[in-house]
Amino acid sequence: MGIIGFGYTFFEEIVTTYMQFYYTEFMLLPAAVVASVLSIGMIIDGVTDFLMGMVIDHLQTKKGRLRQWFLWMAIPTALATVGVFFCQDSWSVTAKTVYLFVIYNIYCTCMTTIRMPKTTMISMCFNDPDARQQANVVSGVLGQLSQLLITSGLPLLLAALGSTASAYTNSSIILSAGGILLTMFTYALTREVVGSRAAVQTVRETEGDEAADIMEKILAAEGETTSGKAKDNTKKRNVFKDIGMLVANKYWLINMGTSLANGVGIGFMFGVATYFAQYTLGGVQMLAGVFGTLSIGMMVGIFFAAPVIIKLDSRMVGVIGSFVGALGMAIAAVGILGFNSLAMFHVGLFVRQLGTGFIMAINGDMTARVIDYGEWRFGYRIDGLAFSGSAVMSKIMSAAATAILGFTLTAVGYQGGMAELPAAALNAINNMFLWVPCVALVVSGIFYIMLNLSNKRVAEMRAEIAARALKKTENTEI
Repeated sequence: MGIIGFGYTFFEEIVTTYMQFYYTEFMLLPAAVVASVLSIGMIIDGVTDFLMGMVIDHLQTKKGRLRQWFLWMAIPTALATVGVFFCQDSWSVTAKTVYLFVIYNIYCTCMTTIRMPKTTMISMCFNDPDARQQANVVSGVLGQLSQLLITSGLPLLLAALGSTASAYTNSSIILSAGGILLTMFTYALTREVVGSRAAVQTVRETEGDEAADIMEKILAAEGETTSGKAKDNTKKRNVFKDIGMLVANKYWLINMGTSLANGVGIGFMFGVATYFAQYTLGGVQMLAGVFGTLSIGMMVGIFFAAPVIIKLDSRMVGVIGSFVGALGMAIAAVGILGFNSLAMFHVGLFVRQLGTGFIMAINGDMTARVIDYGEWRFGYRIDGLAFSGSAVMSKIMSAAATAILGFTLTAVGYQGGMAELPAAALNAINNMFLWVPCVALVVSGIFYIMLNLSNKRVAEMRAEIAARALKKTENTEI
């Protein structure tokens, strides 16, 4: 999990951080046009997330449900990443807009085929709550390390390459090459242990025949044989029934609430980050320090979350993390806006990331627990759609945030290449970077309070699922 998190960041960071800035500052497209294209693209991306979740749940190869996607999609994703920054300033506005729409949707589709297997790994590659928590912490630390390296180093790389449009293209080539290598490593090292025929073989090799036989009976009880032939009860399953079971899963709905809130905060904060650095902090190069503080704070938060999880539980870790993160954003806002103190601003960002590090340490684990609850409650395991649902909600809110950001900047007088912003535009940028994420984290904490799935309860549910499968197969044999 940690390696693919590292590789995914190589594909992701330059696009999410710099794409909108690239098209408004260098391609000179109106901010509202870019925001509209990106918002539509995010909605389409949400649909592809949902479809990819269906594919994971209903399609498997001899290698499993997840790992083959890392092999198939590493190179296409790299090409799409470079393509995002291959637009030419000599093209007409219409040509640039059409190109952005097409290449962005190709990029998002490729990223979906890697992101959904990556996020689902926590559920299908680990079946013990403690192991999931440890894997989530390690993955989070490595993911933040990659973000620290890229977000801190990328502004320096861009400056070294001349900070021109071609500098973004060349930087994307360098990062994509690293992304290919790390994604291929993930394919080579990944093994599934839950929910597929490949998982049965993995469990047989690592845990012995008895554990594998239990896994095989669970699959048989859910309608899947190790030969891949569906039993009669799988004919009753379809995507609409799966969606119905997700909606009926109260903890999945609550978990969606946290995704919605966090999607809003991230969408505004990172969508406007480049503008905030340019016009509030004094230059795009200031992003290196901002992202460095964010990444270090996140890693520290994830590191300290590990012992806290043992003492408390994932749910309370999420609650604490959300409210600490909100406090950090408030400190950052007061520091930079009230006292014009860059030091206080960075302290606030660090505290914010301590809190979000706690959230990162338990986020995937909580979704896996929601899936376990659904399997215990309804008798079927729905991994792909459960994780894609979280992604869809985040995309919807990020799309809304991007649209609001673009139209707000246009409405208050922003134009690409301006040396000085109108006061209204500057206030809008500051509020979207600082205060909107603060409120979103408070809302996230409220939802985490409602997620009541402890380690003990999950272990009991997993044991009952296994017992039901054994009883069902014994009755069938009789």
